[in-house]
Amino acid sequence: MPTIYRLVSRDNITVHQFRNAYDVGIFILGRRMSAYIAIKSDELGDRIIAWPSDPNIETIEKHLKSS
Repeated sequence: MPTIYRLVSRDNITVHQFRNAYDVGIFILGRRMSAYIAIKSDELGDRIIAWPSDPNIETIEKHLKSS
């Protein structure tokens, strides 16, 4: 099963879906991270991922992959 990342907007409940953690990092830069809920789906199941405290593309990508 491929890994899927979903970002759910807290404001209007829209869902953005990504298959790559790097693309999530690109999308979230310049946006309020607290305005989105990150959900990771893979062979281990679905889980909510907390955002890293250092918001740059590399740390977001690394954090999403390791969670």
